[in-house]
Amino acid sequence: MAFIAVGCGNRGFNPPSDEDMIHNFYAHEDAFNEITEILLNCPYGDIYPPFYPIGSATDSLCLSSLGNEKCTRLDSLLASVGGRRLYFKSRHTLWQIEHGDFSSIPPIEELPDTIVPSISIIYYSAGWSVGPSVDKQYAYRFAEDSTYAVNWELNDLIELVRNDPDAPGGMASRHIEGDWYIELWYDK
Repeated sequence: MAFIAVGCGNRGFNPPSDEDMIHNFYAHEDAFNEITEILLNCPYGDIYPPFYPIGSATDSLCLSSLGNEKCTRLDSLLASVGGRRLYFKSRHTLWQIEHGDFSSIPPIEELPDTIVPSISIIYYSAGWSVGPSVDKQYAYRFAEDSTYAVNWELNDLIELVRNDPDAPGGMASRHIEGDWYIELWYDK
C-alpha cells in the first residue's frame, strides 16, 4: 500500500531573479513591444490564451476581433518571451469597471486620457490553489503608480511576507525601462 503526502504549508518557490527577467526583457524587447502594439489596438480587455477554446468563448471580444492571424502571432510572441499567459485591460474595460456599467461602452475618443490600458505577461506562477502563491510578471503601464515600486530584488518580498505572521501577502514592482515593469504578487 502506498501513500502520497501533499503539503499545504509554506512552499519553497524558485521564481527567476529580477536580473534574469531584465536580461530576458532586453533579449526579446522587440517581441514585448509587438505584443503591446497588437493589444493596444484591442477595444476590449481579455486573457490570452483563454482558459477554454477560442471557438467556445462567449466573452472573448478582444480575441474574436483579433482574428486567427494575430492570435497565432501572439502565441509565437509569448513563446519567444517565455510568457505563460497575458492579461490585458483596455481603456473600455477599465472605464466599465470604474463606472460599474457593463452594458454600454462609449466611443474610444470619448474616454478620458486618465484611463490607461495595462498589459501583464505572466512569466512565473506557482501555487494559486492551496497555500502560498506567487506570480512574477512583466507589466506594461502608461502611468505606473510608484507607490509599489522598489529598487531591490522583488523575490525578497516573498521571505518578508512569509516571515511576518500578520502580512497577508503583497505586491511590488520594479522599473525596467519606459512603461515596462516587473511585478511580484505574493499571497499566503
